[in-house]
Amino acid sequence: MEYPSFLLALLLLWCELLAAAKVVPMSVRRNERRFNKRKRDIVSTAVPLANRQSLGLYEINITVGTPPQSMTLDLDTGSSDIWMYGPNAYSGCDACLGNNYDKTKSSTYKLVTKDGFTISYVDETGASGDYFTDIVGLGGVNITKVTLAVANELEGWDIPSPSVMGIGFDSNEAINEAGRLYKGILGHMLDQKLINSRAYSLWLDDLDAASGTILFGGYDTSKYVGNLTVLDIQPDAENANRKDVFNVAWTSLSVNNASSSVNLTDASFKQAALLDSGTSLTYVPRDIFQKLATAFGAYQNETTGMVIVPCETNKGTLDFGFGGSTAPVVSIPFSELAPKAFDLDGRPLLLESGKQACEFGLLPSDGPDDITFGDTFLRSAYVVYDLDNKLIAMANSNFGADANTNTVEIQAGKNPFADVAMGEGTLTSATAATVTATRTGTHGVEQTAESGALSLPTSPGSMTSQIVSSTGNMAGSSSTGTAVSGKAAVATAPLLCAGAVMAGVVVLGASLGS
Repeated sequence: MEYPSFLLALLLLWCELLAAAKVVPMSVRRNERRFNKRKRDIVSTAVPLANRQSLGLYEINITVGTPPQSMTLDLDTGSSDIWMYGPNAYSGCDACLGNNYDKTKSSTYKLVTKDGFTISYVDETGASGDYFTDIVGLGGVNITKVTLAVANELEGWDIPSPSVMGIGFDSNEAINEAGRLYKGILGHMLDQKLINSRAYSLWLDDLDAASGTILFGGYDTSKYVGNLTVLDIQPDAENANRKDVFNVAWTSLSVNNASSSVNLTDASFKQAALLDSGTSLTYVPRDIFQKLATAFGAYQNETTGMVIVPCETNKGTLDFGFGGSTAPVVSIPFSELAPKAFDLDGRPLLLESGKQACEFGLLPSDGPDDITFGDTFLRSAYVVYDLDNKLIAMANSNFGADANTNTVEIQAGKNPFADVAMGEGTLTSATAATVTATRTGTHGVEQTAESGALSLPTSPGSMTSQIVSSTGNMAGSSSTGTAVSGKAAVATAPLLCAGAVMAGVVVLGASLGS
């Protein structure tokens, strides 16, 4: 359509403002493509790892090379390398791997370290190959000389999972030459003045949504409700000076519905929790998992090993508190804890009634060093990851937010959230999570503790309305202090600007393969 001259002038001005703001927004779309995602054993009595979980994944579409080769990669805050498959790594499923990268077809390819890339997972699978540099395209903007990895050899896989776009700290890169870290993609975006700081925000939207957004260099107040509260990233348990994984202080958990509120933790509870978009489910202490699994009528499917619940859940929320008295409380509706489940052949898994079965969105951790909040948590949260200042800002997600945006640029410096409430909470080394630098599992952290026994039935039960007979108080309180509120209704111009970069994070309704 044609625009009046005054409107075109306004649009050009808007484009200039976006360019000056130095943020890179990336829209997301949903893809119901199915495939395997490997993680860890579900419980101590689970079937072997050959039987994988039915999990949803978030993926991002990029291009690599000259001319550009299209790639689809897992978006992973829990790792730090961008890697993809070479043309000879696996020949049976190019499409389900998100395509592969052929160095012979790129004029801008440059080898950095031959055989320098090695990554291994807890299920004894792995990949190895070369580090190289090339051009990465994100929705029309090209980022030059980005260090990437190409996997030329696989170990232990029947059908590999997709390639990965890790956007964690550089110190967790999988390069096998000690002390030879390289600049990650956020550093290149900063150098090329696309963003002002190594920071981004993530909005996954709800379980049924077809879209979500990652915004590099800023956050969007229309994508959350209430107040955005800032938390310190927690230090490594063995090195208080090391803060290079997205651990935050988790301080409370309660179950709430219209008639009751039950605390599952006491006032002294304090645990490091890893925020990891590359892990589909959420791993909580085993005693908490047992209580919740019983309350939801969960049982373990003997064929797949998955923990199954009815898709029709009662009304209520799980409320996770972070960082103390001024902490953000992220409320997860029960319905968000039940992604659809699929059998080993990729067919919908059914209950005895013939209705669709769902997978329970929580699993037991293997120990205090393995609390991981994956996508079943992150869908209900709006999270800002500030790598430069080692901060996390968090609020409740605004499910179904419309296309209007109100983007706030994250400035360089030690106080990028000057007008946002600061949460409390510091963990001692005894309770801080230990996370290995090498990315393990298909996503997430390495398992080190022995799994304890759990009591789960192998046939459907009925969901109880409460965990205990109690009307306790809600755990935690809403954020306080001067804060940036969400749900701002700010109209924006159409995305006609080359500087407003739009790329895709894809929600995968993944299934199990044979």
